[in-house]
Amino acid sequence: MKKPKAPLFSAARISSLAALLTLGVIFANVENPSKSKVQVVEENGVVRVTWPVSDKENGSVVFSMDEAKPLIQSMAVGEKTIATGLNPSTVLTVGSRNMDEAAGWVAFFDNPPKREYKRYSVKLGKRSLKVTEQGAHTTVSVAEASAGNFNGEVRFTFYRNSGLMQAETVLSTEEDGRAIVYDTGLTSAKPDWKNTVWKDTSGNIQRVPLNSDAAATPLEVEGRTIVAEGDGASLAVFPAPHRYFYPLDEAFNLKFVWHGRNYVDLLPDSGLGIRQELNAIWTG
Repeated sequence: MKKPKAPLFSAARISSLAALLTLGVIFANVENPSKSKVQVVEENGVVRVTWPVSDKENGSVVFSMDEAKPLIQSMAVGEKTIATGLNPSTVLTVGSRNMDEAAGWVAFFDNPPKREYKRYSVKLGKRSLKVTEQGAHTTVSVAEASAGNFNGEVRFTFYRNSGLMQAETVLSTEEDGRAIVYDTGLTSAKPDWKNTVWKDTSGNIQRVPLNSDAAATPLEVEGRTIVAEGDGASLAVFPAPHRYFYPLDEAFNLKFVWHGRNYVDLLPDSGLGIRQELNAIWTG
């Protein structure tokens, strides 16, 4: 029996660290404005998404439709730019389930890391815009994506009156019996945020100036969250726990975030994101 494919995804939160600004939004269709109040405009080779993160402040993300440029041209809250020139970057590790066992997909004692597996950097492909609205949130699909025999797209979901932005790389394959884990985040050839920030396992805030040449390293942190801090606004990257992790017999801090350049020798640019430990968590 072939198990349904699950989307790969990370989540990112845009939050303002400065005073709130009073902003207004004018919708193109005044008689039937978007229920989510997310405004999506495509012009001059870019897609601009603007949405209310609160009653007094807007967030904005600009996507480039030029495949030679980073997908995310800029992220901002109000007039405060957080970062520019970003790519959503994912490493997909593909192994196999033991389908010779009678239990197949539901075998409890299966150990894919002990069998052969391959790691792929997810490649971005053709860029085009597709918009889907459902209630208080709007999803924009902006690029095709592929890794090995997996294919799909990159999409972002924005929520009314929330700084939460969900970034997904949604992939599927026709191959049966695959086991996957993935690491994901945001990378840039020329990162321009000021500091990388996290809370250590003792509850203390750690803040280090950005060093774009530093090699990528995993970190033990509280809350599985790592932050790119800009001037007046920040971007926090963290997983959606019930999709990225599942219950284990024991709970250990296995350094579930990373930051730096050339992550696992597959993401050459500098960035930050979330990760899984190969020997601890596999899914199908």
